[in-house]
Amino acid sequence: MSVSDIFSSMKKESLVLGPLDRYLIDLESVDSDRAVNVNSPSAIGSCLRSQYYSRKGYPRQGNSPRSKRILDNGTHVHLRLQEYLLNAGILLMDEVPVVDPEYNIQGHTDGILKSGDYPNGNYELIVLEIKSANSRTFAGLKDALDKHKHQAIIYAHCLEKRRKYLRDKYPSYTSFLKDLPNRVAFYRSRYEHLKDGRKYTREKKILYQVELHKKVDALLYKCKNPITKVDFLYECKDTQDIKEYEVSVHDRNGRSVLQDALSDCQYLNECCESDTLPDREGKSRSCELCKYCNYKVECWN
Repeated sequence: MSVSDIFSSMKKESLVLGPLDRYLIDLESVDSDRAVNVNSPSAIGSCLRSQYYSRKGYPRQGNSPRSKRILDNGTHVHLRLQEYLLNAGILLMDEVPVVDPEYNIQGHTDGILKSGDYPNGNYELIVLEIKSANSRTFAGLKDALDKHKHQAIIYAHCLEKRRKYLRDKYPSYTSFLKDLPNRVAFYRSRYEHLKDGRKYTREKKILYQVELHKKVDALLYKCKNPITKVDFLYECKDTQDIKEYEVSVHDRNGRSVLQDALSDCQYLNECCESDTLPDREGKSRSCELCKYCNYKVECWN
């Protein structure tokens, strides 16, 4: 958000709008708990230069109060649908942490669904991704959007890789439980970047993430079948209509998306290690790719 926009907000003669905008502007200065210097699945498929700036800790250009409201509206769509699915017994776990140290990937997916005879029989675990869209985008949907497939297929890759690792490493559930201290130490190492916040201390935040990892590891270890599918739920912001699409990691398109995403992760790791700035992908400051980028000023100066 520009300085002129901030002062314009402060000049508003209103009981609510001016103070509300200043509050939302202030939230931009609060430290984020997002992992630093990792490949975030939510960013994969976007501009590599923008991802580089984020990983290297460059200052972000602030968003407008309207942008903050749009972002939070999407967040609450996720929370509401996750609550529905949990209460209906469809969703096994929400906000599932994923990690792949080899490619330096770390993030959270929206959940894990069950399919089949759970928990005693033959069943699958399916990644859940929730998205919201305006009426124009929603009406044109015939499949999950490519940018969302990049993100979700990475989630499925990370979870399947972790599932195979756990089942190969531990021959029995007893050995799986016995090695918990070592797994906890690994989990904790992924959240050293967290800071004390307004509501929770750094230690409480770390413990919360560790508990999430313990829970998802238990689900993954008990699952005998590979994780190969992502289920997308798109909700229209204007009407609350919902569309559902299933994507396979193993079909031709899925394999291609995964390979491209992993190649981008590896390239970005190399760029960050060597302090090499990736090529600019946008055509101008005002092009669709750059117009709302948080690093537009840094990139085009």
